[in-house]
Parts: sequence; structure tokens; C-alpha cells
Amino acid sequence: MGIDHATTHADFLADALHRWLKEDVSWETAMNEYRRQARLWSEKSFRRTSTYASDLSVMTRAALQRRGLPTIAADNQKHQAMEQTIAMK
Repeated sequence: MGIDHATTHADFLADALHRWLKEDVSWETAMNEYRRQARLWSEKSFRRTSTYASDLSVMTRAALQRRGLPTIAADNQKHQAMEQTIAMK
């Protein structure tokens, strides 16, 4: 997400600066439009991250399942089973 955000925001900024340099808009208008675009584009991932920040396994589990990969929950269950087996010895 980080590099994607950085490059997308850089593209928004480049467009805003281009409009300002061509004197199509004022500096304030260009920067306000840049900030508006960046916020709109970033809002979905921000909300998703802040919603699941206390337990990212909810978010990552769905992504892993879509790709047919083992989930964190399955890995945790295996780990817990191993710990119980070791504790019983």
C-alpha cells in the first residue's frame, strides 16, 4: 500500500502543479484539489486499516482465502495444537 499511495499522490500533485504552472488555477485551488483527490483516494484503505487495526487477521484472512492460501487462524490453530502436545509431554 505504501508505494502505491506515494506514487498515486505524486501523480495527483504533479497534475495540480501542472495546472498551477500553466496558470489555469491559483496555488490555493491547485493545492486544495490535490488534497481533496489524495484524501478521497486514500479514504477506503485508511478506513479499512483503522477499523481492523486491533486485529488485522480479519482483513488478512479474507485476502488469503481469496488467493487460496492458508489463513492465519489455521496457522494459529496448528501452533496451539503443537503447544498443547508439547505441554502434555
